[in-house]
Amino acid sequence: MAMPPGCGAAHVPEFVVRTTEGGCVGGRISATRDKMSPVKSHRHVSSMVAIKAPAKLTATLEIVGTRPDGYHLLDALTAPLQRPHDVVSVTTGSEPVLAYSQQRSKDPSVDRVAIPGDVNNLAVAAALAMFESAGSPVEFLGETVHRSGLDGRLDRAWHLGVDKRIPAGGGLGGGSADAGAVIRLLGRILSVSETDQRAVAAGLGSDVPICWADAPMYMRGVGDVLNPAPRLESVWVVVTTPPLSVSTPEVYRMWDQMGGPVGHEVEAPRSWRGAVEVLRNDLEPAAHAVCPALASFADELGALDRPATLAGSGASYVVWARDAADASVIADTLRGRTAVHAWVSEFPAAGGLDAASVKG
Repeated sequence: MAMPPGCGAAHVPEFVVRTTEGGCVGGRISATRDKMSPVKSHRHVSSMVAIKAPAKLTATLEIVGTRPDGYHLLDALTAPLQRPHDVVSVTTGSEPVLAYSQQRSKDPSVDRVAIPGDVNNLAVAAALAMFESAGSPVEFLGETVHRSGLDGRLDRAWHLGVDKRIPAGGGLGGGSADAGAVIRLLGRILSVSETDQRAVAAGLGSDVPICWADAPMYMRGVGDVLNPAPRLESVWVVVTTPPLSVSTPEVYRMWDQMGGPVGHEVEAPRSWRGAVEVLRNDLEPAAHAVCPALASFADELGALDRPATLAGSGASYVVWARDAADASVIADTLRGRTAVHAWVSEFPAAGGLDAASVKG
């Protein structure tokens, strides 16, 4: 990821479906069918289904060792946030082809970080892998923004859409969140078992299974060992992202060069005591070294007189509020600063994907 020069209703069910009819030959795909098997007809009926892809917060991240191959061994607690979130949608098609589009009008990082629209995009990779897992591989047509035609196949294609709201380079797992939501969504549409969904997620990177699980998890090993965490009462936090983006590989390399520093500790929320006593992120010193402007931002957060911890490898921070009203005041204070984004969120998110509204 490139670094800059300086270094959102009423509840609706998980699925929101719209159907449209066209004049081409095709079939209807429903979420209850055993396999994707298009039925020939004179009219193609397509359904659009959308769900939230919640950001992931690593509440604690301790680096407990390094393997001979250079990979770092972690002991971390992660869970989904209520906000920010992306929105992932799938529109069913009548031909075995897939098109992709992304919307970034609500993405704070749109001017800093480019997001690929090809198979290097985790959401696209997840979709293609899910069709393979369902026994119905599809051809990828590419990103379709400002495109039309494609010999008429675009009108008959399956469409994957992502409305980006999670800032890229913010340490909130936006790409993995999208991939996890795609796997869940296509798993239901294509009737892929949870075992196979889990296998697809595991093949896409260590953060994707966490986002697919959509629940508090302990992440250990090199991120490949996941265990359910104890139930944690939701607390109020403010997720804030400065106009910075930090490269995760650079932060890990810096951590090695610094000799493996330990992050500062803050007390865990009182309601978590017994399960979690302290919060810390061992990547914080390295992230500050890679991006001094991030260290300055952390110093500014100190004036709030609330505990704050780095999210992942940065650049987002999480301010641990006393309650919802306190979180609202903190967010308003942060939003008064130029180019700083802030979201009030429950953490862990109550209900996660299954209760998520695609509005807001």
